[in-house]
Amino acid sequence: MSLLIQQDDFGVAGSVSTQWIQVTSSGFASDGQKASQTVASLNAEAQMTFAPSDPGVVLTSPKIIQYEGDVVMPATLPTGVGSSVRMGLTVMNLASGRSGLGFQIERNAAGASHAMRVVLRGTAAASETLVALNNLPVAPLVAGQTYRLKIDIVIGASTLFVYFYIDGSNVLTSTINLGQFNTGTNRSLTTFLSATYYGGFFTKIDGSLVGYVDRFRVRDIGVNAVLADLWPAYTLTAAPTLTPIALSVEDDSTGDTLPVQPDRPNVPDDQWQHNEFRPDGGHVVTHARGSRSRTRWPMVWGVVSSTDHDSITAFHANMTGRKKAFTWNDPETATAIKLRFVAPLNARQIARGSTGGARIYSLSTAVEEVFA
Repeated sequence: MSLLIQQDDFGVAGSVSTQWIQVTSSGFASDGQKASQTVASLNAEAQMTFAPSDPGVVLTSPKIIQYEGDVVMPATLPTGVGSSVRMGLTVMNLASGRSGLGFQIERNAAGASHAMRVVLRGTAAASETLVALNNLPVAPLVAGQTYRLKIDIVIGASTLFVYFYIDGSNVLTSTINLGQFNTGTNRSLTTFLSATYYGGFFTKIDGSLVGYVDRFRVRDIGVNAVLADLWPAYTLTAAPTLTPIALSVEDDSTGDTLPVQPDRPNVPDDQWQHNEFRPDGGHVVTHARGSRSRTRWPMVWGVVSSTDHDSITAFHANMTGRKKAFTWNDPETATAIKLRFVAPLNARQIARGSTGGARIYSLSTAVEEVFA
């Protein structure tokens, strides 16, 4: 299980608050947001501790732990010969000691060199005992600039794998074996495999200059075996079975035949379906929608009885308006043609007999050819 402990700011003005221990007798003061070094040229150090109800970060091998914090260079950097600025993180420490690992960025000799330094820190003396592991050049450190330092530590039974970052970039990967750790810290690595971990900030600034530390964060990522669960491998599942959609064919008639012959002549109208586009210049640009024309006919019944009127009206309605296809038998060519209605049925009464006599109607609509 991953445990996140985060101290965003130094929340109590004046001191570094009760959550923090000043490892040195003095050295830091808080403005309620961040902390600054108060004594020039002092190796000032503060570590985070936890209330009794908070177990801190308790690890068992193998584990991964991540430390992160911000350090802010002084607004004015020292210029004296041999003067320096050293700021960084101190991790894997005891509650009130200095036994652990240090990651520092340094500006040395009034800017003659800029480096990152990794050290193992012992507890035997008040002035820290250092075993330097790495000392690598970095880009010149800038006055007033905030640098975010991060350390990822993979703790094994006999080895530490440590990854160091400055502003998100991995600047060093180091392997620290059991002998190195024991010699450098005066404490066995196995002691830390079930201990409570502490960490914090370290600064040393020559001259009466102020640098700041802020936003110390500790994340217990968990055992190595848990990492696979954090980034699971994606697996492909079988494609779903798709349900086919049944589309109605164009000729979806059910054997219906036009019940009453229309008048002749019926003049066919070849309707070449096309798309039309009118650009700004006023031209009309057209192109055919297909390579086949569809014939349309006006269909008129000039004079029909009320019986035929009712039959044609019911037939038009039964064709669902203009959906279903039907057959019309052309009497002149003796050809059965598949059609569908493409217009409403217009009916007009043109005569009426005496009281109770039959009515006479005129009907009209339009049809179009249905492709087989």
